[in-house]
Amino acid sequence: MQSPSPLEPAISFLGRFVSPEMEAQFRRYQRPQEIRQLNFALGLTIVGVVPFIPMDYRGFHWTAWFWLLLTMRCSWLVFTVVVLTRCRKEKLVAVADRLLLAWCVVGGTGILVIGYTRPPMLLVGFFLSVLSPLLMTYFVLPLPLSWQFGLCMFGLAGDLYLVALRRSILDPSASTAVVVNFVMANIMGVTVAWYMHRLRRQQFSALQREVGLRRGLEEAMSQVKTLEGYLPICAHCKSVRNDEGYWQQVEVYVREHSKAEFTHGI
Repeated sequence: MQSPSPLEPAISFLGRFVSPEMEAQFRRYQRPQEIRQLNFALGLTIVGVVPFIPMDYRGFHWTAWFWLLLTMRCSWLVFTVVVLTRCRKEKLVAVADRLLLAWCVVGGTGILVIGYTRPPMLLVGFFLSVLSPLLMTYFVLPLPLSWQFGLCMFGLAGDLYLVALRRSILDPSASTAVVVNFVMANIMGVTVAWYMHRLRRQQFSALQREVGLRRGLEEAMSQVKTLEGYLPICAHCKSVRNDEGYWQQVEVYVREHSKAEFTHGI
């Protein structure tokens, strides 16, 4: 890997600026986009939870399990609204990250608990439905890459344990398909997320360089005075006629209308 140029801040393998000051500046710049991502995550969570309530009813009818799952899902929706609203309003990025991490841990644990309650006929559908929050963690939630990967590994370990626990009631080909889908989804997710984390920071670095160069150019141009138009000059003595109609030596006229200086010699 080529070393970064002096104008390009270094980015670590985990997709963060090596400089804490540069990383903090980047996160402040990204804050409006992160808030839009949080809004999107809230919408996805609501859309993803509500359709499972009729499925819970078909599996358990009006039993205690149905009311327990309904209570869990409703509590999760309330918790989601509270946490994501707090994250959007939080000015300290580190605090918002911790709140979002806690939300993900609680949500991942709840998904695994619900998975253990699924009857055999709904278990494969449950495994496939887990892919949606996994991809949302990688592609939607504005968390550091290491946190995204850790959360998804936590979910993967729980799902694989559930597959091993229910192996006796699952078709062998279905078990293999579930494991392959989980592993491939994580490989795809972490690869694309790694690339996007680096790409966003490289774009931010390029923007900062462009702003700095433009500011330097504007400062330089503000210090420059130029002579434009036609200058009447005497064909004999080479004096220049100024705007007031008086004749001046070329050296005097240029010195007054620019920052050029003359030095004489023979």
